[in-house]
Amino acid sequence: MRLTVQEIRRHHFNRKVRGYDPVEVEAFLELVAQEMEVAFRELNESRVKIQAYDKELNDYKVREKTLQDALKHAQETAEQITESARRNAELQLKEAQVEIERAKQKGVADLRTIQEETIKLEVQKESFLRRLRYMLQAEEELLEILSNNGNVDSTHSEQKTSSK
Repeated sequence: MRLTVQEIRRHHFNRKVRGYDPVEVEAFLELVAQEMEVAFRELNESRVKIQAYDKELNDYKVREKTLQDALKHAQETAEQITESARRNAELQLKEAQVEIERAKQKGVADLRTIQEETIKLEVQKESFLRRLRYMLQAEEELLEILSNNGNVDSTHSEQKTSSK
């Protein structure tokens, strides 16, 4: 059974002939009642403080949970960003490699075209020079023939003139 301060103060003992001194008993009961009153007050204050601490602790737990969730989310976001950047870099690298290969193939094709054109031009040059040589040779021969015919004609003319 729990005793209250009022029960202690109101409690009366039966009197007997050789009992305790009633003034001392009353003084002691009053002292016990006061001590209990102080103890109850301190107990209530402690309970109030404990409730406040519990509330504050719960607030901190909520904040901690919020911070942990935010940290976890930030880590996940950082991992996603890192992975996305890695995939993007790989994609850009592959695109660059494809572009390099395309440019290389175009360069090779252009080189072949230039080489083929150069060969064609060399063939055309040789053909032109051959024809030019033949033409010059034919012209020289014609000049020689004409030159010889002129001498023949002039000798023939001289012979005609001298025979007259």
